[in-house]
Amino acid sequence: MTPENKNTHIRELCDTLLQIAALLISSGASTGRIRNTITRISDSFGYHTELVINNRTILLTLRDESNEQSFF
Repeated sequence: MTPENKNTHIRELCDTLLQIAALLISSGASTGRIRNTITRISDSFGYHTELVINNRTILLTLRDESNEQSFF
């Protein structure tokens, strides 16, 4: 995968994960459930996830295993 394609992939995945997290939080899911779900999905794509969740904000950082690509 070229660096441009990888960058596009990580951006699309991050957007999708944020949408999933927003849907979960708006439907009343606990922060633990949101964290587990987002982590499982990102792990399946080979990315490490860092999440900060509160009642008004979801901050998501994705990193690949070599830490060459990251998206905030």
